[in-house]
Amino acid sequence: MSRRKTYANLLSYWFYYGALIGISFVVSPILVGSLGQERYGVWTLLVSFAGYLSVLDLGINAALVRLVSRHVALEEADEARAVYSTVNWMLLVMACIALVVILLAGPVFLGRFGLTDVLQQQAWTLYWIVGFDVCLGLAFSSLLGCLTGLQQFVRVNLLSTTIAIVKNGVLVLLLHQGHGLLSVALLQLGANGTRYLGQYVLLRRTPNAPRFEPSRASRAALRQVWSYGAYGVLIAIALKLMAYTDALVIGGFRSTSEVTQYAIPASILEHLERLVLAGVAVAISLISSREAVGALDRNQSLFACGWARRLQGSPLLSCKFWSLVTPLPCPNSLPTGF
Repeated sequence: MSRRKTYANLLSYWFYYGALIGISFVVSPILVGSLGQERYGVWTLLVSFAGYLSVLDLGINAALVRLVSRHVALEEADEARAVYSTVNWMLLVMACIALVVILLAGPVFLGRFGLTDVLQQQAWTLYWIVGFDVCLGLAFSSLLGCLTGLQQFVRVNLLSTTIAIVKNGVLVLLLHQGHGLLSVALLQLGANGTRYLGQYVLLRRTPNAPRFEPSRASRAALRQVWSYGAYGVLIAIALKLMAYTDALVIGGFRSTSEVTQYAIPASILEHLERLVLAGVAVAISLISSREAVGALDRNQSLFACGWARRLQGSPLLSCKFWSLVTPLPCPNSLPTGF
């Protein structure tokens, strides 16, 4: 991948998450004002529950990104198809497990927050919609994983940004017309379904993209995926606990209306965090493809920031000082360009 394409990929992530932050500032007050704090709190709790279930990904997609990047770089089309097909079967199984958990956990989850009878009945409808959305998300998450492994960040982020803008525009229109939580949930489900369809079209139109062929799944590919995904599952669990536990604790021990006061700034900070860490997503597939072809020296150069190269001569960037403060390679000793 050229430096220009790398920058374009990174900028597309910044544009996407920047757009989400802007949308949150504009739409969140309208959403809370239309639904009320208690109903918005219920919606946040359901989204948090869905976030917990997404941990059933088990690091599978992280492994898919790395393995697809590697096999495509080595022009190993059969191996890439085997990995992608195996991952699809694994995620379908995880989606079925999520469905079982949703069926069993409903009474326990919704009975914990002391909702009124009317809101409890509405919450059940929302619960099934959100649960179905979770199962779809697990089943089709390999589309994004494969596109990421193929380094199609600009197209993916442009699609996601467009859907986010249109969805929130429609949301504001529905709220102004007096629609409530059910419309919000159905709109969310429809937007996610549209995104999966768009990702499928992008994948079909991407050169060298692997195809899902059920007969291509193999034990060898399963071992490859699990040997990498097993390391990511603990990280995934930790991230889900950090992201979604607070809202559930507040809803369980305080009230659903107080969840709203926490959820809005938390969602903005989450988008901001993802914006800052966008380079990681770009780097994973880039590093994997370079490692596959033996370009380890170019991977080393990724550890040095671009601004560091512009300060070549600064005493703070001397190799002697660098060795004292970090185990990473000295920027002045790395090859030029990445």
